[in-house]
Amino acid sequence: MRSANPTARDLRRINRQTVFHYLYTKGAMSRLELSHLSGLSAGTIANVVSELLAEDLVLEAGFEASEGGRPRTILTLNREYGYFIGGRLARRRSLLSSSTSH
Repeated sequence: MRSANPTARDLRRINRQTVFHYLYTKGAMSRLELSHLSGLSAGTIANVVSELLAEDLVLEAGFEASEGGRPRTILTLNREYGYFIGGRLARRRSLLSSSTSH
């Protein structure tokens, strides 16, 4: 039987999924916007985004002016990261298809 309390591994996975969800559904945004929308702390967002940047799953897409501080970095999903390949072989013909993840 599995414990009702999530482990650190579960929380990490959930936090990554949350960041992906907002970048996928809402589009490019800053770490601050991700924090506000998701309810995750700025530190959690920084850690998750750092991991995703290192894995090339998320890209820094530019900067946005901020009020009185340094410009905010805009984050976006790396739409070129994933590829799908499918095929079908038959006696008289074969079909091969590929697509990026977007």
